[in-house]
Amino acid sequence: MRLPGPKGDARVSSIVLFLVAIGLSGCSKDWPAFRHDFLRSGGQINDSPLSDPSKVQSLHVVHTYTPPGAMGFRASPVVYKGVVYVGNGNGYLYALDAGTLNYLWQYLAPGQPALTQTWLSNPSSYGLASSATIAKINGTDAVVFGAPDRSIPPGLGSGRLFAIRADNGQEIWKSPGLATLLSDGATHEQSGYSSPLVWNDHVYIGDVRAAFPRSTRQRVRPVVVKCLGRKWRDNYENRSDWRQWTHRFKARHQAS
Repeated sequence: MRLPGPKGDARVSSIVLFLVAIGLSGCSKDWPAFRHDFLRSGGQINDSPLSDPSKVQSLHVVHTYTPPGAMGFRASPVVYKGVVYVGNGNGYLYALDAGTLNYLWQYLAPGQPALTQTWLSNPSSYGLASSATIAKINGTDAVVFGAPDRSIPPGLGSGRLFAIRADNGQEIWKSPGLATLLSDGATHEQSGYSSPLVWNDHVYIGDVRAAFPRSTRQRVRPVVVKCLGRKWRDNYENRSDWRQWTHRFKARHQAS
């Protein structure tokens, strides 16, 4: 679906959370990451009306939610312990009651500068465009997500990782800048295409390095960040194809 501007964004704001409400009405289990788990299996392991052909025709919209200043939901929601977590193109992450879609809290707080960038070229460049994931950080349930942040010099919206408490949105940590955005006509990186993956106390996230002119092929590199309190280790691996790297990572853990 092409999303050229605010009108298209508003339409997506409603449609995405309509589907969330439909799914939650029949499935009470968690969906803590993009495509459910760290293997990205997409498997619905619990019976629900969504897996019963005889009940599909009776599904209907129960609740909807559109935040103030909505710029479209491009990230798919994650669900954990009765709460829906979803980022919007307006640069904020929202926590909603899974049963009613009532607003609980948001990160950042209303009135604080949104997590946005200056370059708006496609849907992945608007605010929080990729799904969050649930993790444990020193025994605390946390929501981990990637987003642009204009507080990183030079203020254009380079990307970083955030970890916030799942119960109240309080910040636990935020990484150094990982996806660099400069005004030099050459350095244009973003992580809007990639949902973080958490495994063995590490957070894995990919960022796109778009070279200019546009005819040059885009490259994607995985970034591995050691996530133990505020102790960081950044390890950049040069790969030309993110999909190949992801498949190798999954196969390695499936075999173990």
